[in-house]
Amino acid sequence: SAAEKGWQRAIEVDPQPACFIVQGRILLAEGKCYDQALLAFYQASSLCKEYHALSGLVQAHLSLGKVKDAVGVAKDAVALMPKAPTAYLLVGRGLDFMMKLPLIGPLLTERLVFLLFFFFFVMLVISNATITGMSLF
Repeated sequence: SAAEKGWQRAIEVDPQPACFIVQGRILLAEGKCYDQALLAFYQASSLCKEYHALSGLVQAHLSLGKVKDAVGVAKDAVALMPKAPTAYLLVGRGLDFMMKLPLIGPLLTERLVFLLFFFFFVMLVISNATITGMSLF
């Protein structure tokens, strides 16, 4: 189609993260070619780790049914952007999708929430230890 040719040309001329993000969004919106959308978002995130690329990665993984990978990307987003509320939104999307799984969804979600809070607590302890150590010197 004309849209596909347009963004292919844009990527050839100047490969910017936005080109790959738009390509991935178009492929997700069409409801097919989730593997290609995932590849586009991976290319965008390799150029620049930002919310739209990571959000697309999470959505593409969820579309393919790869919940574990989606939650992993969301955790990476929180690690890269610890003060950005959008990173926590990605984690919430992954957990919401997992909660909707038949039979095992609530059980897995409960365990993941406990693990998530444990890691947030560990990050808080390390952060406070670092600040305390720096204030001593």
